[in-house]
Amino acid sequence: MGNAILECNQGDRCLQREILKLLVDHGGNVDHLGYWKRTTLYYEIENWVNTFQNMAAARSNNPNRVAGHEADFKNHSFNIPFLIQLAANPFNCDGENSGYLTLLRQKWSENYINATGVEKFVENAGR
Repeated sequence: MGNAILECNQGDRCLQREILKLLVDHGGNVDHLGYWKRTTLYYEIENWVNTFQNMAAARSNNPNRVAGHEADFKNHSFNIPFLIQLAANPFNCDGENSGYLTLLRQKWSENYINATGVEKFVENAGR
């Protein structure tokens, strides 16, 4: 069932929320780890940060792409609280108790992460 949970957002711009909820309701683990040992929630948070970066770049370099990035950002902004409501744990995104911020810091600088506002967004998503 775990792989099915990961498949709910692989290769798709939108998380397949109804299917994911059904799987979790029937015992699926929303925190199942994928091939790269990350949870679906982590991938959504990482994509949120990445899309934030893409929106900023598009505004400066390619205004025709802004709308597409904004739509992706909106989807990720909806998916993160949805996953947290399904009991996804933002403080264990790799099965070894590494939280999303620890993992993001392996990819981006602290200044960049702070500029995106991701920490406040995830904190508010859990309320």
